[in-house]
Amino acid sequence: MPRFIYSCVLCAVLLYATAAASGTWPLSHTARDVFTRMPDTIFENTPAGLAEDEKQDLLTKGSSEFWEVGMDTESTWELVALPFRDISVLLNVFHYSDVDAIVAAMGTRGSSVCTIELWREDEKGHIIPVEVPESPELKEFFQKQPDFAALGLDPMVMMCVQPGRLEANVVFWNNAGMTELPVDNVVQYYWSGKKFEKVVAPRKGKDGV
Repeated sequence: MPRFIYSCVLCAVLLYATAAASGTWPLSHTARDVFTRMPDTIFENTPAGLAEDEKQDLLTKGSSEFWEVGMDTESTWELVALPFRDISVLLNVFHYSDVDAIVAAMGTRGSSVCTIELWREDEKGHIIPVEVPESPELKEFFQKQPDFAALGLDPMVMMCVQPGRLEANVVFWNNAGMTELPVDNVVQYYWSGKKFEKVVAPRKGKDGV
């Protein structure tokens, strides 16, 4: 590469880095680009984890040794674990309506036990953790709440990430380990532009709904 061309490229890279660091360069809020700025801590909850070279392969090639890109839209970015594709990491981007900022919800999917992280990013690229919405009460999942003690069940409510929303799941444990108990309602959280609003609705497939 001629020296003057190399110098121009280097200047452009330095200019971009300086502008981005100072907050004068517009940040891209597509889910893909937000992913590049989010901490990788959520991958500590997956069997494969995520190495830095893998991250670059995913961004440039769409796949790596242990992951491949699934959903890739303006607001959703998903990485699917290989080879079985049974576990994934999903990132949703939610925009504030009154300020130039976003909330990024990143979480694991594919198993009964999920993990979630929420981060807020402002127009200058400052990233801070955000509290997950308060978990719903157990009675919100049922038309008539069972007697868990009599059934020998220990319920646990957790927040999970789904495309375009958050969703509360309840899992049950007994002396033998994790078990299942059908619920009547789904409890989901939709972004209003300022906060997550809870919506409780009958579970699809129940009574023809």
